[in-house]
Amino acid sequence: MKKIIAFLILTQSIISCSNSDDSADDNQISGGKYYAVGSTYGKNKDNNFTQLASVWIDGVPTILSNTASSSVANAVTFYNNDTYIVGTESLNNGNAILKIWKNNTGESLTDGNHTVEATDLTVNEGNVYISGNEFIGTLNSSIATIWKNGQAIRLSDKTSEANAIYVYNNDVYATGYKIIDDKKTAIVWKNGVETVLTSEQDDLESIATDIYVDANAIYVTGYLRNSFKSKAILWKNNSPATLSDENDFSQANALFVHNTDVYVVGCHIDTHQYDFVGKIWKNGTLVKEINGANPKSIIIKNNKIYTAGSGLDEKGMNDEGKIWESNLNNLDFIAKYKFPNNKVNAVLVK
Repeated sequence: MKKIIAFLILTQSIISCSNSDDSADDNQISGGKYYAVGSTYGKNKDNNFTQLASVWIDGVPTILSNTASSSVANAVTFYNNDTYIVGTESLNNGNAILKIWKNNTGESLTDGNHTVEATDLTVNEGNVYISGNEFIGTLNSSIATIWKNGQAIRLSDKTSEANAIYVYNNDVYATGYKIIDDKKTAIVWKNGVETVLTSEQDDLESIATDIYVDANAIYVTGYLRNSFKSKAILWKNNSPATLSDENDFSQANALFVHNTDVYVVGCHIDTHQYDFVGKIWKNGTLVKEINGANPKSIIIKNNKIYTAGSGLDEKGMNDEGKIWESNLNNLDFIAKYKFPNNKVNAVLVK
């Protein structure tokens, strides 16, 4: 799942998300249960109502943390029949602690001396990799960071963000952005070495949101934008392709590679009415729209496609967490689960 007002808050949010089809060593999944992570509106230890990090299994919530002022879970993965969830706990001093929950048992990975945020995770050969950001220094700037088994590896010494992570052939990839010449610029880091993603328009800032790697290509989603327009982008081997119409204010949030097909989810944002239309692209072509939706996560399993994020309730008045499901062939999405007053950031199916 930041930093500026109105609709730009959501265009800058990351979602992230348990993204693509990891290698067999990364995720060993079988069965058919829904796992969603986010936050539930409930009471914390001080008896105050707030958002609390939660996991839903087939729609049934379990609160992971209620001992901080608030908390959130941002990503989930499976490895060797264990469930890993990553998120943060906010403290009364304004800082946040990085948390990982293995089979719902939490462990703090930072000490709370500064704020951190988690964006994604994967497990490869027993090693746990988390992408996120540390807010440090006199200006409290974000620094793109990877935690490997709890040890922080900073990807930059300048303002930057890491929004997703992927491990392929023991190489560790992360993506996000870095400030270059006073402009946010999309970046891919491979084992800590950065590559600037090519932009179609140098006058627009670029932000990368998700990544998938296989033997043939590196796929990255994101968007190019300024205050007046935003274009959803899919990079393949650093070659950008625009997904959205020129007049849309759109962004791409996450991707999933299924066989040879590349699926991307994102949204169009009506900047006047502050409304969303969910978008699903297949191989660069728009194949489905979901009114009132902002999907942040996607997975394909057992010939079905699942996406999760926020959507309007039945009255069209308030946002609620949702998981949508469709057969892969007809893309007729239904809201399988709805979570009023709650936030859903990622979904996997086991």
